[in-house]
Amino acid sequence: MLSFDNKCKTANSTLQYYIRMNTNNIFSFSGKKDHLGSTKKENNSIEQVSNASAALLRTDDFFCILSASSLLINRLGFENYEDFYTKYHTCETLFLTPDSFKKLKSAIEATGFINNLQIVVLNHKNEPIIVHCTGYRSNNNTAKYYDIIFDFDFANNRTISQKQSNERLFNMLEMVKVTFFDYYYDHNTIEWIGNINKILNIAVPLNNFDAIVTRFLTPDNLTAQNLFYQLKANKIQNFDAVFKLANDDHKTETIHISVKNINNSGNLPIKAEGWIKNISESSNARATLLSALRMNEEILKTIPVSVFWKDCNLKYLGCNEKFAKDAGLIRDEIIGKTDSELCWLKEESDIFNADDKFIIESNEPQLNYEETLTKANGEEVWLRTSKTPLHSPEGNIIGVLGTYLEITDLKKAQLEIIKEKNRAEESDRLKTAFLANMSHEIRTPLSAIIGFADMLTNNEVDSSETAYFTQTIKIQADYLLRIVSDILDISIIESGQLQLQIGPIWVEPVLKDTFKRLEQQLNKRAGDIRAKYRVPEQCICKVEADEVRLRQVLSILIDNAVKFTPIGTVEIGIKGCDEKSITIYVKDTGIGIHHDKKELIFECFRKANESVTRKHGGLGLGLSIAKEVVERMNGKIWFESEVNAGSTFYFTLPKAQISPKSDQPIIKKDAKVAKTHGKILVVDDFKHIHQLMRMMLEKKGIQALSALTGEMALEIASSEPDIDVIFLDIQMPDLDGIEILNTLRANNNQVPVVAFTAFAMNGDRETFLGQGFNDYLAKPMDVTELERIIAKFVPVKDIKK
Repeated sequence: MLSFDNKCKTANSTLQYYIRMNTNNIFSFSGKKDHLGSTKKENNSIEQVSNASAALLRTDDFFCILSASSLLINRLGFENYEDFYTKYHTCETLFLTPDSFKKLKSAIEATGFINNLQIVVLNHKNEPIIVHCTGYRSNNNTAKYYDIIFDFDFANNRTISQKQSNERLFNMLEMVKVTFFDYYYDHNTIEWIGNINKILNIAVPLNNFDAIVTRFLTPDNLTAQNLFYQLKANKIQNFDAVFKLANDDHKTETIHISVKNINNSGNLPIKAEGWIKNISESSNARATLLSALRMNEEILKTIPVSVFWKDCNLKYLGCNEKFAKDAGLIRDEIIGKTDSELCWLKEESDIFNADDKFIIESNEPQLNYEETLTKANGEEVWLRTSKTPLHSPEGNIIGVLGTYLEITDLKKAQLEIIKEKNRAEESDRLKTAFLANMSHEIRTPLSAIIGFADMLTNNEVDSSETAYFTQTIKIQADYLLRIVSDILDISIIESGQLQLQIGPIWVEPVLKDTFKRLEQQLNKRAGDIRAKYRVPEQCICKVEADEVRLRQVLSILIDNAVKFTPIGTVEIGIKGCDEKSITIYVKDTGIGIHHDKKELIFECFRKANESVTRKHGGLGLGLSIAKEVVERMNGKIWFESEVNAGSTFYFTLPKAQISPKSDQPIIKKDAKVAKTHGKILVVDDFKHIHQLMRMMLEKKGIQALSALTGEMALEIASSEPDIDVIFLDIQMPDLDGIEILNTLRANNNQVPVVAFTAFAMNGDRETFLGQGFNDYLAKPMDVTELERIIAKFVPVKDIKK
């Protein structure tokens, strides 16, 4: 026979199961106050727990808190369970220190129970308390719980005798209305742990089997009676039953009894061990438990995390609905199969099996690692997986429990962040290289301009040198202007403010002008390069485009072709046309583009050769500008190239209409501007502009008046009524150009006013014309444009020879 103390220890190690059955004695933290119970009996049960000497805690197998006794709540210094649950949701955020939680978790997961484990808890003030705890994991197959009793008396450093422990055990047994017994067949006696008479509210002593048969096994309980006899006759080894009996107050008590045989070496029963529980006050306990189990099953089915568990042979024992869906099967079809029998790829199955074997052999979990999985529908996804060994109550490894969360979107986002980081770093590198290159490209022509300008101030320079110096300054200034224009254009494009004036235009005159410019460019260049022009007659038509920007695209492509063709030909023309569009091309026989640079050629700041030792200059912006402009005109641009064989750039434009060649506008030759008499007022705060304009106008026989401020301009305009036209700067130190124009018009002065400004972005011309200016001339000025405006506003007069 077991000693009384040993029986107490045995009872203590299994007590938690019966505590869970008495669910009305535990506070529920479901968040609904009506779950505390509404009947008088249920309230009485709660009060019993509140006054009990046990500080009880129940968690699920993830150590999330399910319930707690009032004594535990009070010992931690909380006034009610709402305050307790508001602060604590899991053991990790509970009153356990991190080390104590790890110590408790490892111990109870390893063996299924803990006994007198010393740990440190924190009360509601986060003050440390040293306690002993006892815990137990349920053996229920459909739901797992951990019940833990905290011994706060140990915190006061008092030695608790075995007698006090036994008394506490009896109090706890009485509280949950559970008693344990050993029934010895040989002398027909029963030993009880707990007060069976008090628990069942009866006075008759129950110290042998006959007393039980007389008191319990009435005709109303024939099933239970038969079970007892079958157990005694060794026909069955255990049974579990619920039946009713009448107590001394003639009230019905609902009894739950569980019993099993203990056999000798000859496999014959020598005694029966079991327990009896009065579940009258919690007659809904089983229904509540079943409801909880169903809820757990529903949670398992709907939880967004995939869950599965295997035995030591790596055969599936179960899974949830989400996992089954990934495998393309129902849950029952997966049980008994291995990974190699599911839809996963072979290499994936091999990895899964290797991981599982390692966990079983090492008895160590593998947490939060990433891997890929190919689902039944062929979709490849990223997972964050955790696997841990499964243990029996005795602590033996019986399999592997795994969970995984699909993180494909997160992984894509992470990869995209990495790509963006790499792109940003590449962009920074390119912009740094671009700034260095831009400094070089700007300083180089400036050096020539400043150097030759200084040479012109030398009195020893002869006329031939003066002509050469002047021509060089003009060429370098034009190059510098193109660089500034490219920088401004790419800034407009990147800010999304590029505006086009798209309308029907004849494409052939634009191509002819571009070809004429190409011939002039090649005539000035030393080298053996010929220009070609090819436009099929059937492709002469109007296109929907911005003429200024179309000329810019052609100019960019022509300049590139000439730059990268040391010898050979540069050809411009129309490749073909259909009902909707035409295809324009610029072809050269130059150095070509290497295949690994073809994807970069249209990007900002990119060049085929980005090293500081490159032979050809430029900022690498032209093709980016051309691509943006063509696409904004509803076309597309591409190229074909072969190293050392040349390149051909193509772009399309939508047709506006198809007309016969005879409908083409007649291209008139530029007429020379005749010398005139006239008077022009130049308003600008930069004195060198006045000097330049005076020299240019006086050569044409025109008197030039100057005003450095707005006030001076208004005074001259009122005192000189015969002024033919005013060239008016927009940015002035006192009044701006728009204010000066408005004042002139308010004074009824209708003299033509030209916006003479460095505001030369796309759309600026239309803006100033819309504000009342009669014409527009951008700085630095084009001589042809200046002559056009003079011819427009200054009347031609006779000139004496």
